[in-house]
Amino acid sequence: MSVIIINYNGLHYLEALFDSLLKQDYSNFEVIVVDNHSTDNSVDILERFYKTFNSHGIGFKYVVLRRNTGFCLGNNIGFLYSSARSKYIVLLNNDTIVERFWLRELVSFMEKYSDVAAASSLILFDFTSRIDNTGGRLDVYGGCIGRGLMEPKHVAEKHDPFKGFFYASGCSMIIRRKVFEELHGFDPWLSMYHDDIDLSWQARLLGYRIGFVKNSICHHMRRPEFGRKLPVWKFYLANRNRIRIIVKNYELRNVFRRIIPAVIITFLAGFFLGLISRNAYYILYSLKTITWNIRHLKNTLTYRRIIQSKRKIGDKEVEKYMDKKPLEIWHAKAYLKLF
Repeated sequence: MSVIIINYNGLHYLEALFDSLLKQDYSNFEVIVVDNHSTDNSVDILERFYKTFNSHGIGFKYVVLRRNTGFCLGNNIGFLYSSARSKYIVLLNNDTIVERFWLRELVSFMEKYSDVAAASSLILFDFTSRIDNTGGRLDVYGGCIGRGLMEPKHVAEKHDPFKGFFYASGCSMIIRRKVFEELHGFDPWLSMYHDDIDLSWQARLLGYRIGFVKNSICHHMRRPEFGRKLPVWKFYLANRNRIRIIVKNYELRNVFRRIIPAVIITFLAGFFLGLISRNAYYILYSLKTITWNIRHLKNTLTYRRIIQSKRKIGDKEVEKYMDKKPLEIWHAKAYLKLF
């Protein structure tokens, strides 16, 4: 078992995260930290915990990169340092704290269901009882939201481990090593955002299921961001990437059915955010999502050919797990409550 953590200026979070990993009741795992050229002295704490983990009989490796490679390439690099004996790969955000049974529950779930490629934990906001994610929802146009977002924790007890969501959250995800290898890891061109959606989508195309493990609890040390709090760069990356994965993963006839509405929704979302925040950059960057994808279309089509050559499941079956209406409707209502 290999736990991969991508760190970029996470000094404030790392000690609490590592302490929670040391308290796991499951000991057969290693920790691999990929530092994306942090400037906050994160390496100092990595050096200290290298000794601490090894004194507990838990393998600990850290890789310090010379530039920020992003979430996707960072995890692919971390995978190269993982033990070949690891049956499972676990992806974990650096701004998290996990409960004692977090890892054991993930492993037990995967051992129980051999047809599951990946599964995510019950992810809560900080140490509140509010849900961040119990497996993310995706609409047919590439819009996404965490299932159960902001609902009380007890609601998660009723969530089906296989229905009502589309993808496993990269915040706290377990994936079979053989699946990660078959998919060649994350698409490094995505950098971050929609990366876990893309990975889960491709796993579904291979005929695997995606699961949710309610007893594996992870606390995400952040607050939900809506409306004026959503940085332009996050808006840009998320919507740029949604267009790319639509082109890559849909059957050709559905690419044309989904891509035009997705582009229109992206522009409307940019106009809406620009209007309520009085920031024209949202509108500018909604247009840049299109120009970026045009410039990189050849590269996207190369990835598409590889993905489609491995496909075992048709879009009709995959779309059973998607929302049919744009999830931006939910986001718009949430944003308006701030004003």
